[in-house]
Amino acid sequence: MLAVFSKAASPEHPVRIGLSANLSGELSQAGGMYLNGVRLFIADVNARGGILGRKVELVVKDDGSQSDQAARAYGELTVDGGADLLLGPADASLAPAVLPVLVRNDFPCVFPVTGSDSLWKGGTGVAFGVQSPLSEWTAGFFEVVSRSGIARVALLRVDLPEDGDLLRGSAKWARRYGLVPVWEASCAALDLPSEVSAIARSKAEAVVVWGSPEGCAEAVSEIRRSRAKLRALFMSTPRIPEGRGQPAGRELDGVFTALPWEPRLAKSFPGGSLFVEAFRAAYGQDPDALAASAFAGCQVLEAAAVKAQSLDRQKLRQTLAGLDTLTVLGRYGVDPAGMQLRQFPLTLQWQKGRREIVWPEELRTAKPVVAR
Repeated sequence: MLAVFSKAASPEHPVRIGLSANLSGELSQAGGMYLNGVRLFIADVNARGGILGRKVELVVKDDGSQSDQAARAYGELTVDGGADLLLGPADASLAPAVLPVLVRNDFPCVFPVTGSDSLWKGGTGVAFGVQSPLSEWTAGFFEVVSRSGIARVALLRVDLPEDGDLLRGSAKWARRYGLVPVWEASCAALDLPSEVSAIARSKAEAVVVWGSPEGCAEAVSEIRRSRAKLRALFMSTPRIPEGRGQPAGRELDGVFTALPWEPRLAKSFPGGSLFVEAFRAAYGQDPDALAASAFAGCQVLEAAAVKAQSLDRQKLRQTLAGLDTLTVLGRYGVDPAGMQLRQFPLTLQWQKGRREIVWPEELRTAKPVVAR
């Protein structure tokens, strides 16, 4: 990976990696990071001779973060002449709209960005995750707080499309660590005052908030203003939008979150340091988790094609289902439905205005702090 020495790729028909990304609209910056991760991989693999001796090219569609546009994009990518290898969209919320197209055209797809468990329900066998599903992202938080003697937890979903897997998955992991879910609710941001009051009455000691960046920000602010006697707070997004009334800096101190990857830990994974150095050289900034996930998804596609020695869809599908490989994001290995089993998210906490890695212990940059 990221080889210094190279050989020329064959002039045969190029291998086309297809995907959709949010190139326009509010989330275009995130889409740019995703694409930069893919572009860096393509530059690297072509320097190494391509995939199966053929040059690799990118075919990208702009989905504008709209479900109908994403479905249309993958309809075009999965027909003959569209793409040879597929990556899922940069915006995980669009994955459910893409899945029926993949099933209809029987086209395997690697999803670098995590989704909820529902993407793998029904055993379609065409979706292969690179990150752990969202339902497992609270596991590290629950391990940390259970060791601190916390026993009661509230689960709240704010301003997100209906998805029972998030709360059910969080409740499952809470119980595994001996915690009791005493409150579960879904609401709009406008209804937060009444929901937070109910959480206070439930005597929950910890709260998990699943939400959009705006929903998480509103929830944290409302919980801070409330009389809820909490010892720990987790929010699903590490990205808080700027704006009036939003928590920032020290206001976030003590709040936990999760990420699949951090540049500080790049050296813990094969080729990780080289990936970060190459990304900085190419784009003048550190890669984020989205860029690393996109690069890792491409590594999985390459490993599957090389092992199968083919771009045949059925051979790729079978190979992806049984593949065991390492990427800059960690280990890849899925269950029979394609859900990721071996990559794990990091648990982080804001401490003194800085986001520290607090779980797992062997990778942490600081010890977790839980209120007494």
